[in-house]
Parts: sequence; structure tokens; C-alpha cells
Amino acid sequence: SKDVNKTSTVTLSANYNAEWRVSEELEWLSAAISDNNTTSATLKLTTTVANETINTRKGNISVTADNGDSYTIQVTQNASSAYSNVVPKEFEFKETGGSNSASLTSNWGATWSVTSKPNWITTSISSNYTNNALLNITASENVDPLGRSGTITIKNDYHSYNIAVTQDGAGYSFKISPLSLSFVYGGETKSSTITCNGNGSYTVKSKPDWCSISFTNNNTTKTTVNVQASANNITDSRTGVVKITSNDGQELNISVVQEGIPMTTSISATSVTLGSAISSMKTIALTSNYNAEWRANEEIEWCDVSIKNNNSSSAILEITATVENGSINTRSGDFTLVSDNGDEYKITVTQQGSAPYSNVRIKDFEVGIDGGS
Repeated sequence: SKDVNKTSTVTLSANYNAEWRVSEELEWLSAAISDNNTTSATLKLTTTVANETINTRKGNISVTADNGDSYTIQVTQNASSAYSNVVPKEFEFKETGGSNSASLTSNWGATWSVTSKPNWITTSISSNYTNNALLNITASENVDPLGRSGTITIKNDYHSYNIAVTQDGAGYSFKISPLSLSFVYGGETKSSTITCNGNGSYTVKSKPDWCSISFTNNNTTKTTVNVQASANNITDSRTGVVKITSNDGQELNISVVQEGIPMTTSISATSVTLGSAISSMKTIALTSNYNAEWRANEEIEWCDVSIKNNNSSSAILEITATVENGSINTRSGDFTLVSDNGDEYKITVTQQGSAPYSNVRIKDFEVGIDGGS
């Protein structure tokens, strides 16, 4: 027998000039005779096909001399070293997930098995126990805002390989509820909730100066934004936007509005008394916490009503007699004063009567002795 890896020779001896021939050959081996027809010929054996398996292989060839002698030569070809490979050894997946495969090659029909993997990865092996198998890799959807990575370890009878897998994150997404907050004029605290698909962290970028902001459960998936509005001491409402920045730079907005203090009015009196003469006048102070507009809905025929400094917070109602009261009896009348916020006041005006007056035109009479009238 003869071990053959690449080339080997066998000496063919005779006591005469023998002629040799190869009567049987192997498909993975070539045989050639040199120095034939001599007493010492050489049989050269050369492998033509590499043995890529991990098992040795054997075969027989026959050589025959022209005198009829025949010899069988057993040829053994060594086995190759165990060889395997995994290609590729790195995979990247989108956040939506997906599938891919790695080629598993070997020179002996290896038995492959996955020994460890991330829990978001599933695997299967196609055409196992062959020289060309496939590792099928599937990544589930990544709903976390951050990316993730891991290692798949796969082994066969002789070797072990690591496959790196990475997956993109879904990115941060935020939902604010409610998107707007309304406050009473006296001031109060209200809140909105930010829901995130990860642990969101927030800071205040800007806010109205009448609001103060605090966070409850920051750096979690559900954070409360507390908005405290101070008292609004004017009648006009006010609005603004609370701008919040997330840990990934996104801007989140909450609209805020606060009602103004109610518009109020007051008057210094609801009744006045005028003298009986023309041009007798009395005033009533009209005050408000805004620039009120006043009007008299009704008038009295014997007096005039006018408003000074109207459309201000401090107006004057002037009531002037336009007709003398010649009677000794007082007279009165009413009219309604209305402000533009809807307040109504009933004003009673009384005019004094004139002083009692009497007269006798002829003060001296002469009557005769006989009487008369």
C-alpha cells in the first residue's frame, strides 16, 4: 500500500527488459510509467482530485508485466482537515424587523446547532448535515426608541462561530394630553401627561412669565407636566405656550390660556335730589375695573343726563334739571344706566317743589256807610 497526497512512485523491477502497463486506474489518481522496457521502471502516482472530506479514501490499481506477472497496489489518500465557515458574520436589521441568512459550509456535512442568541432573534437551519447549510435569522420588531445588539453563537462538530446582530431603534415618540390648559383668573395648577415609548427626559425651553413648571416622574415612560398659573389681576385674558425639550431634542408644546378678572362696575348712588330751579345739578361717580362704556337707556323729560370721561375706569354721571318745578310738590322719575359688561342700575331723580307763594293784589278797600262789596 502507498499513502498518496500529491505524488508518489513505485519501482518496477525485472531481470529482463520488462514492458509494464497499468490495467486498472482510479478516477482521482493518475498513473504513469517511466523507463519502461528496462530492468528498473518507475510507476508515478499523482492525485488529480483533492480529498476534501475528513475521511481517508482508498483504492486499488493493477500493473502487469509482459511476462504475465500482475500486481495490485493499494493507494490511500489522506483526509483533509475539518473545515467549516460562516458567511457573513454580521447582520443589521431595521427597527421593523426582518429576515436574512448566513451560509454554513463544511467539508464533511457538519451538524450545526445554535447555542445562544438574543431573545429578539429566532433562528432555523436549512439543509443541516450537508456541506452547504443555511442559518435563517429573523429579528422581531423593535418598539424601543434605542437600538439593540447581540451575538448568535453557532457551532458544529469541530468549530464555534459568533455572529453579531444589531437592530435600529424605533426612535422616541411622544404624545401629550391634553395639548392645551385653561386657567381661572385667580390662578391654579393643572397638568398634562407626556407618554413616551421609552424613558423620556424633559426640560423647559420657554414659558410665559405667569406660569411655573415642574415635572413628576421625569425619566419614565409617563411624565406629568405641572403648570401653575399665577393670579390674573386684569380683565384681559392672556395666552402663551409652554415649550418643552425632550432628551432627543424634540420640541413639545402645551398651549395655555387664562381668563381675565371679571369686569365689575359700581356707582356711588342710585338716587339724587335736584333743586326746583333750572340748572340744579347732581353727580354720581361711576367706577369700574376696566374702561367701561356707559349709556342711559331712558331719560326724564324735565332733566338732562350726560356722562363725562366715558370709556374709562372713572366716569361721572351728571344729572341737571332743565325745567323749573313751579309746584310746591316734589316730582320724581327713573331712568336706567347700563354698562357695556351688562350691569344695569335704576337711578331715581327727585326734584324739589318750589317754596309756597301767595299774594293779594289790592290791599286797601273803602266801603260806604251803606255797606257793599
